[in-house]
Amino acid sequence: MYKFYFFLFLFFLFSCANEVAPTGGEKDVTPPELKQAKPKNKSVNFNSKFIEFKFNEFIKLKSSSNYVFISPPLKNKPKYILNGKKVRIEFKEELLKNTTYSINFNEAIEDYNEANKLSNLNYVFSTGNYIDSLSISGSVLNAFDNKVIEGILVLLYPEAEDSVLYKRPQYFTKTDKEGNFILNNLKEGKYKIACLEDKNLNYIFDQDNERIAFQEEIINLTEDIISMPFYIFENTKENSLLENTLENNNHLLLNFKKAFSTLNLDISDYNNDDIVYYSKNKKVLHYWFQDKDTLTTLKLKLDNTLDTLKLDLRNKEEKNTFNVNTKSYLLGENKAIEISSSLPLKSFKENSLFLISNKTDTIPFTFNFTNNNLNLIIEFKFEADSITLTSLEETFTSFNNKQSTAINEVFTDFKPSKSTLILSIPNKEYNYTIQLYNKELELIEEKIVSRETSIEFKDVIAGKYIIRIYEDFNNNGIWDSGLFHVKQLPEKTLFYSTEIELKPNWDKELEINF
Repeated sequence: MYKFYFFLFLFFLFSCANEVAPTGGEKDVTPPELKQAKPKNKSVNFNSKFIEFKFNEFIKLKSSSNYVFISPPLKNKPKYILNGKKVRIEFKEELLKNTTYSINFNEAIEDYNEANKLSNLNYVFSTGNYIDSLSISGSVLNAFDNKVIEGILVLLYPEAEDSVLYKRPQYFTKTDKEGNFILNNLKEGKYKIACLEDKNLNYIFDQDNERIAFQEEIINLTEDIISMPFYIFENTKENSLLENTLENNNHLLLNFKKAFSTLNLDISDYNNDDIVYYSKNKKVLHYWFQDKDTLTTLKLKLDNTLDTLKLDLRNKEEKNTFNVNTKSYLLGENKAIEISSSLPLKSFKENSLFLISNKTDTIPFTFNFTNNNLNLIIEFKFEADSITLTSLEETFTSFNNKQSTAINEVFTDFKPSKSTLILSIPNKEYNYTIQLYNKELELIEEKIVSRETSIEFKDVIAGKYIIRIYEDFNNNGIWDSGLFHVKQLPEKTLFYSTEIELKPNWDKELEINF
């Protein structure tokens, strides 16, 4: 009988042990929740050596150096201890008396399993008997293009501080994804303010590649300050050559730190057929050169700075290919065929190129070289269903005497592709520059304006564009960034409020006010 019950028990036991597929459930998307802080948030007369935070679930703590910000900053990094659902911060120094401290965790806290981030966790306490409550808010933008910048330190110093940016601040915060910032829990008083792209996380401007912004005026903080803008810039004291790049066997690029106003170039083995020009933003110099058999010396006098390069520009085994491509479009009342070359063109044999209509008539044309001889535009007037472009062998000759193969192409589609932008502008007492950029922020064309009230950008390829305006205070023809050591702010930059769309074969007129 006992054996019967024993086997019956085993039957039920193994029957209940059959595997069942898990039913699953909704994914956890809820971030951790702070349940308790010791001492309590917004405590006054704070004298504890540590703060402990308890959450409702197991958590992870990201790198405290990059994510947790304590303002005013501490001399010694505190110790962060993670233990399950708790985070403990232990101070390694005496805190300042009668001072309000703020600890911002940003997104340092996330749950253990799904990495849901806890945002906007801010803990405030005071070593005095009240919490300071004033604030300064604003935004940080790039001085060149007015784009917002995330992660820039905004630093606040006492009025008596002479070494702004070179010493640790009294208060600080960071800009968010929209470039906005807010300094909270500030004490009433007079301050100096600055911004820093702090690449080595030490709250001090000590690297040349760290962008900065500053304000000379003292802030008298008696009430909240709202919407204070800053324009951050590269503090480049002297212009210099960043790098030289050999694009191919006959094309050297010299890239400079910033736009140059004057550049003198002396090349040891310069050939009269060589081509030298600089980019429209005046930061890149192009040198197309003939085949070399000796080392080349380039002497540069750049904005009164001398530099000498000795380069091996002798040809390698790989040779440059020379080819041309074509496209057709309407250019005003004329038809046009544009020939694009892989190398700058030296010349072409006009009597070796023919335009033929579908009636076998030869069509007369005019031509001009553009884009530093990388393009040849052929214009003509003729109504026909199709146009054939024919060239003989060696019609086109590149600057280094390479010659082209024959072309034989038929064109049936001549759509408008270019437009004219007409701007009505205010008459100013100083010079300023109006620039036209494409949506990739590549400079298309610029015009220096003094007393004009209207300007035109002609033959602009249809598309979307941006207008940038800067006030050229020193009349040197380039946009000047700031220089901190002489307290020079960047030249003021303005952008037309919206992107401009230029339609083919259409004039667009705009009124610009600033």
